[in-house]
Amino acid sequence: MKEELSRIVASWLRDNEKLFKAKLKRLKVGKSGELERSIRSDVQQKGDVIEGAHHFKLHGRFRDMGVGRGSTIAGRRQSKIAGSRGGSISSRSSGGSRKPAKWYSTVFYGRLNTLKSWVSLNVCENANKAIISAFKKYGSTK
Repeated sequence: MKEELSRIVASWLRDNEKLFKAKLKRLKVGKSGELERSIRSDVQQKGDVIEGAHHFKLHGRFRDMGVGRGSTIAGRRQSKIAGSRGGSISSRSSGGSRKPAKWYSTVFYGRLNTLKSWVSLNVCENANKAIISAFKKYGSTK
């Protein structure tokens, strides 16, 4: 059963990799293709626990969250903001803040239910097989 679950997790991770790459292309994230090439996944079994992980360049998460390189100093303007202690001068970005390019989080968290369904189905099928084989071996009780 552990091998089956490892295969299920590995299949889910491979599917996610394909979806990540497609989403990166669709959102036009990254000009060099470096982020797309860095995407990989692995499955490890540690005792009774099966761990799956996605790996990619760290800046990919920043793009997903919409943080990182924002505006330059040259693109900033000074604006006077009135506060309770009088006017204060602060620097505010003029115009476009960096928007999130949700290439990772929407795919990953959206597909968690798929993984849960696949694992649940596998566990239920194995439980059914065990029950049927027990009935065949010991006969049904009436």
